[in-house]
Amino acid sequence: MDMCSGAQRVVICMTHQTKDGKSKVVHENSYPLTAKKVIDLLITDKAVFSFRNNKMILEECLGDATVEEIRGIT
Repeated sequence: MDMCSGAQRVVICMTHQTKDGKSKVVHENSYPLTAKKVIDLLITDKAVFSFRNNKMILEECLGDATVEEIRGIT
């Protein structure tokens, strides 16, 4: 079942990093996809990102995370 097909808004919630500190936020997905470029909002434990014009935009830093920290781990 393709849950993204026909959705008005797609929101992804996940942790920002793996247990060993690598970013889970990637430019290209290596998993099989049912839809491309459909994410509207990405919420992690560090930040909130929106997507407009094929660009990821940092909307909010969460907790005590700084812009510099988020840039470094994204």
